[in-house]
Amino acid sequence: MTVVCTAETPPHLVADLSSSSGSVTLTVPSNYSGRVAMSTSSGSASSDLPITIQGTISKRRLVGTIGAGSGRTALRTSSGSVRLKRQAAPTLHLSTGHAM
Repeated sequence: MTVVCTAETPPHLVADLSSSSGSVTLTVPSNYSGRVAMSTSSGSASSDLPITIQGTISKRRLVGTIGAGSGRTALRTSSGSVRLKRQAAPTLHLSTGHAM
């Protein structure tokens, strides 16, 4: 399961995603702020965003806070990996001002 938030998604997003089979990936806005809980029975847990870890660090479980922690995100799967990704910054296309 893959969920990608738009640039208009508020930074204090609340999301709860789970799967019994397959990986779970959530792409959040670059300014996301929230408490995060990720777990898997078979696979790994990872985050592209800087996270303050709470508790024991484990390959299959990740709990912590990103930013001020105003939102809440839970990602779970029984078989597969869980991943929290940061949305890429928008790309600017500049015109050279020359006619082609």
